Amino acid sequence: MNRFLRITVVLVLYAAIASGCATVSTSPRARHSRGPITEWRLNNGLTVIVEERRHAPVSAVALWLRIGSCQDSDSLAGIAHFMEHMFFKGTENLPVGEVDRRIESMGGSWNGATSYDFTEYYVVVGDEHVDSVMAILSEVAQHSSFAPIEVEHERMVVMEEIRMNIDDPWEQVWDLFMSAAFTRHPYRRPILGTMETVKGMTRDDLLTRSRCAYAPANLYLVVVGNVDRQAVLDRAEEHFGSEDWGSRAPLPPAGEESALKETRRVRITRPLDHAYMMLGFRSPRARDRSSVAADVLAAILGRGRSSRLVKVLKEERGIVSEISASNLSMRDAGILYIEAECDGDRVDDVEEAILKVIGGLVREGVSPREVARARAMLRAQNIFERETVEGEADFLGYSAVTTGLVGGLTYLENIDRVSARDVNRVARRYLRGGHALAVVSPEPVPAEGVQ
Repeated sequence: MNRFLRITVVLVLYAAIASGCATVSTSPRARHSRGPITEWRLNNGLTVIVEERRHAPVSAVALWLRIGSCQDSDSLAGIAHFMEHMFFKGTENLPVGEVDRRIESMGGSWNGATSYDFTEYYVVVGDEHVDSVMAILSEVAQHSSFAPIEVEHERMVVMEEIRMNIDDPWEQVWDLFMSAAFTRHPYRRPILGTMETVKGMTRDDLLTRSRCAYAPANLYLVVVGNVDRQAVLDRAEEHFGSEDWGSRAPLPPAGEESALKETRRVRITRPLDHAYMMLGFRSPRARDRSSVAADVLAAILGRGRSSRLVKVLKEERGIVSEISASNLSMRDAGILYIEAECDGDRVDDVEEAILKVIGGLVREGVSPREVARARAMLRAQNIFERETVEGEADFLGYSAVTTGLVGGLTYLENIDRVSARDVNRVARRYLRGGHALAVVSPEPVPAEGVQ
């Protein structure tokens, strides 16, 4: 999945995490029940989440792993993403190509995604095929064969993806930015890894990762669509409930990162028409209650023509062609960042102007009107992204693997509670420290007459 799609999905889903509470079901196997959404925990530790949506004969079946690139070691950076590529490439009981053939015969579509904190696989099919898809996902999660010829084929595919990312200035500036914003935490590393680490991965490395990571306690099965929740639970117990599977040990957590107190800048040049830059500050992590206020703060800074950065830098001064702000609250840390495009000789001016706007916001605070506008934008985005069964499955799965399902389900309620005081408190706490800056800019033009 490319960075723009991945980050768009991640931002929408990370924005949907907030704290809250839900009604506990009286069912002995249910952990939480909220309207048509129910969460169960199987005896072996695997979690099942079901939402009944009766309006169309289509369903999304997703398998979420609460492990992503953050659990990669430095020497095996990118192995989580490599594992994603191998997921549908044959099992002990299904030869190479059979998984694809079966899903295609159902008229289904499927894909996967790897991020810092999770890996996701999903299939969208007619509701009559949900049981068959669950059987396939169970087989793949437990019995992938990692055929040597397929490992080598996917290695080449992943390496080509890395080359494409290097060629894409936005992909490159994102990786540079994260390496500046984080110096110890694995968030600093590219999700795809590097050419060197991917070249060095072996089939045994993949098998070991599969045994350690794909344990039931790390997995969430999410089913959204025209289904019966009890029937889904019964089939989930049949396909995923094996006690023998539960002996695999989870990987250790990724760890913590020290505060960003100083300014860190990284800049590279390449043949380009203009500069791509990202500037950012630390923000609350996903499980922090103030992460919702950070979402509102980012929208006030750089979402829409009336936002502060767009109004000043683009509309009034014209020193950027594009500018926006976003908040990414991840499991272990958050980052509030600004993306901008400008002429190569205006980078310093743009950095100075961004910091001036942010400084004014911290000193003067935000207005209730700005907060109301930002809340409305975030509410509309959340509702829009959850309209389809696959969008809702993404939302539920992401909520589950970061801070818990209950937090995501109360996001809209918590957004409505955010006040100007909440936003100002977050701005004063997080926007006064150091910042990270990454720039990919045009190569300097030689002076006339100089060889």
